[in-house]
Amino acid sequence: TVAVAWFVRDALVVTRFLLFWPASVLIAWRCGLGPVAIASLVGAMVWNAAFDSSMGMHIAITSPELFTIAVYVAVSTSLGFTVDHLRRARIRVAQATNGMTEAMFVFNAQWRLKFVNSAGSVLLQQIGMNLAHLKARDIWAGARGAQGTIFDTETRRAHGARGPGEFEGPV
Repeated sequence: TVAVAWFVRDALVVTRFLLFWPASVLIAWRCGLGPVAIASLVGAMVWNAAFDSSMGMHIAITSPELFTIAVYVAVSTSLGFTVDHLRRARIRVAQATNGMTEAMFVFNAQWRLKFVNSAGSVLLQQIGMNLAHLKARDIWAGARGAQGTIFDTETRRAHGARGPGEFEGPV
């Protein structure tokens, strides 16, 4: 991100921190809200000093630059809060469902696997399916052997009803 920002620095005079936001989201996802707030502030100050000195300016921060830094840090912290909240919610769901003895699968509208608990992972392994392979594609393309089974009919029924599905059957 810094390298890209360096090459387009002349075009980023007003919005020079725009390219740092993806890094802020990544830091928030991996580390949490506190680290993203600190990284945003330190990154903005270092970038501002490097940008000013590379342009032959003195390093004193002007009011518009201070405002830009404040906006960047505020937006990064807001993004950090939101992403951190989502990360923690996902962890809570995983902790709650991984203790279940029943397999749980969550699919998106394109039938891509979005979540599977530990019992679901075990079930997939028992029937010879690779979890990493299934997450990358349509469940029905990756699970040809499941077509026509109770898993197929009940999963499609639940999808059509826009609700949960529940069934028992042999593996």
